[in-house]
Amino acid sequence: MATTNEWVCEFDYIMSRNTNSPDQRLTGRRFSLVVKRQRVEVNEGQDALFAEFRYRFIITNIPKRQMDAAAVLRFGYGRCDQENTIEQMKNGIAALRMPTGQLLANADFLMCGQLAWCLRSWLSLLALPKESLRFEWDWFRHAFVYVAAKITESGRQAWVQLTGSHRFVEHLVIASERLKSFEFQ
Repeated sequence: MATTNEWVCEFDYIMSRNTNSPDQRLTGRRFSLVVKRQRVEVNEGQDALFAEFRYRFIITNIPKRQMDAAAVLRFGYGRCDQENTIEQMKNGIAALRMPTGQLLANADFLMCGQLAWCLRSWLSLLALPKESLRFEWDWFRHAFVYVAAKITESGRQAWVQLTGSHRFVEHLVIASERLKSFEFQ
């Protein structure tokens, strides 16, 4: 499935008073409704009889003079990305699965998950390619953590030899050099 065309429009929306809104203060107020229409081309299965369209809606109280429709979409999608972070904390790292019945042990488990996520984010921002920031946790772990290596010690130094067949060896070497260039005090 591939998106072939996109259109964005914006129009005023007034919530009617007969809706079952949990907050009746919103009824009668004027909002902007931004609609994104995407034409989707299906490449699998049977041939399409009709064109397929997908619609995305954002209701906002941001004035039109402050942001145009495309800027509202970018702003809204940027905020919605937090749901993906929460999903990765819940299912990727499994930081929200409490393994014990003890409050402090579960708090420590959650804190370890948060630290792992922060270390991954900082490593992606400082040393790894920028697209690694968007990797899901399992993909990141298999790409940059589970790496076959041979560690040898001689004198007071440890040497790490990475396998040349790993897909991201070049990125790991560049990341190592970037991290060495930082001054730590």
